[in-house]
Amino acid sequence: IINTGRKTIKNTSGYDFTGIFIGSEGTLGIITKIILKLLPLPPISSTAIAYFNNLPKAGKAILEIFDKGFDPNLMEIIDSLSLKQVQKVYGMSIDTKASCVLIMQTNGINSFNEIKKMLSICKKNGAYNTKNVNDQKEGEKILEISDFFLFTKGIASFAHPLEKVGQKF
Repeated sequence: IINTGRKTIKNTSGYDFTGIFIGSEGTLGIITKIILKLLPLPPISSTAIAYFNNLPKAGKAILEIFDKGFDPNLMEIIDSLSLKQVQKVYGMSIDTKASCVLIMQTNGINSFNEIKKMLSICKKNGAYNTKNVNDQKEGEKILEISDFFLFTKGIASFAHPLEKVGQKF
């Protein structure tokens, strides 16, 4: 009898005996005992999209959202050129007349109320169209916009200092 696996969060040193044993499909032995870690259900999430005609106004909305103490687990801004590319290649139904869109997502019990408050900040800062989604599948469709953008550009992330978000480049 041998024990494989790990009790740590990350284990990248040495041989992966658990993977070898499972990959052997029973030719190296029989599993007699399994210890699993049960994970809780993921928290409720709300997703939203806000369309802007002006990139600096979208930047100011982002700053105000963070200044008001909101902490979204996802916030992405996508420019008009990228939106048009997504529409052209993937045929998604998005407004390509916008200068940019802001995609946001929050998790937790109050996620729906938080996203509504963030969208009101966006409207106050010039968003001409907003959409709040509380349905998981519809939220994933909105997130596909950013996924397709990243896939077509072949990049993983773009970072800009938070204090310079509302400024022109």
